[in-house]
Amino acid sequence: MEYIGIRSLAALLCTLAILVFAGLAPKAAHAADAYKVDPVHSSVVFGIEHLGVAAFYGAFTDIEGEIVFDENNLKQSSVNIAVPVKKVDTRNWMRDRHLKSKDFFNAGKFSEMTFQSARVEKITRDTYEVQGVFSMMGIARDMTIEVTMTGQGKGMQKEERIGFGAEFTIKRSDYGMTYGMEGLLGDDVKVCLSVEGVKK
Repeated sequence: MEYIGIRSLAALLCTLAILVFAGLAPKAAHAADAYKVDPVHSSVVFGIEHLGVAAFYGAFTDIEGEIVFDENNLKQSSVNIAVPVKKVDTRNWMRDRHLKSKDFFNAGKFSEMTFQSARVEKITRDTYEVQGVFSMMGIARDMTIEVTMTGQGKGMQKEERIGFGAEFTIKRSDYGMTYGMEGLLGDDVKVCLSVEGVKK
């Protein structure tokens, strides 16, 4: 009886040890959610001063990229966006053709504008500071923008969706685009970005 009792005690201690160490073992890290940008429900609008009289607005009809988002660990979060400049649309084909030329975007040589984040930090409940690199016409510059998470929900196919929006201003001369700056067009370009992503 004593021998059986010792064996039972040893088995009990072994079981307890397994349970304790299982509880102490590090759990697998939560993977951040990745969302593919939905170009059909995303918008890139820009505005520029014309002749010092009024702001003129145009858009890009396509946007590509991925958003990785983890509210609990923003170090895992990132933004990767590309906008094909050939998709510029100002409601006038002659102006669009000019914008694609060497005077402006030089679309034949530089096919897209890109933004790649390096850091995401929370400012308020739904607002984030995103620091990264914006590239246009072969020139890359550091950029920090304020981004707002505009919502989360499910699409018609029950897919998970997330939305972000941002408004910021760039100087086109910083990227070598100086055509028309002698009173024809302003240097500051206002950008309004609204991106909707579909969870992969």
